[in-house]
Amino acid sequence: MAKALPEFAPLSLKELRSLWKKYRGNEDIERLVLEVQFSRGVINEIDDYFKIIHRTWRQR
Repeated sequence: MAKALPEFAPLSLKELRSLWKKYRGNEDIERLVLEVQFSRGVINEIDDYFKIIHRTWRQR
């Protein structure tokens, strides 16, 4: 069984930008920052679709 991740506070956009500047040129860190931001965008898009579907379902 996989071990659970420890509790943590998610990074703010300001903190992500700070990491981007601090580690500019480090491809691994740059990619991680981009992955986090991309994943947040995907989650927001899914949430938007869910809201549309939920609203449509309730109107039936």
